[in-house]
Amino acid sequence: MNKLAVPFLIAGGVLAIFFYFIKLLIGSLVFLLFICFIFYFFRDPKREITAKDNQIISPADGKIVGIEEYEKDGQNYLRISIFLSIFDVHINRAPLRGLIKDVQYKRGKFYAAFNQLATGQNEQNVIFIENEHGNIILKQIAGILARRILFWKQTGDTIITGEKIGMIILGSRTELEFPAKITLQVKVKDKVHAGISILGVWNEEN
Repeated sequence: MNKLAVPFLIAGGVLAIFFYFIKLLIGSLVFLLFICFIFYFFRDPKREITAKDNQIISPADGKIVGIEEYEKDGQNYLRISIFLSIFDVHINRAPLRGLIKDVQYKRGKFYAAFNQLATGQNEQNVIFIENEHGNIILKQIAGILARRILFWKQTGDTIITGEKIGMIILGSRTELEFPAKITLQVKVKDKVHAGISILGVWNEEN
């Protein structure tokens, strides 16, 4: 379990005890269920990272809700969008080895994370990563419930494939953008797992 759960567990425990002593057992039961949910939500399962250097792995657990190609500065890019429900593990992991060139926090709205509008308009953390095969952009996007985006690295840090780099509290969206010079290994509606699922492989010429 992630240590971030501790304040929620303490609050839930205090309230459960309070309602028990004033004999409002339903209230006590509600907060006991809340405590169970917190244990479940903040779970942090161990992952064996076996990805190769030329592979891009999923930065999040969830379902792929979008794969689209777009053009920027005369170059084609791919965007993969992953929706995390409140039942998914919410730890974000590094999708590949590289150097964090910049981190930009952008305030915004709180559309439901499965809504395409969330991509450009929701509050989000944008991380620019430099890799020998090509540069990528990782986005941690808040959802309708999420109000706290955590990122445990900073500009100038070197990250290794699969290491834990952040978390978004409650349902959210994670996106990857990179040059369209990879062979995709996933499709829309696929279920993916952070640190394990291979999203794509850099083409050999890169």
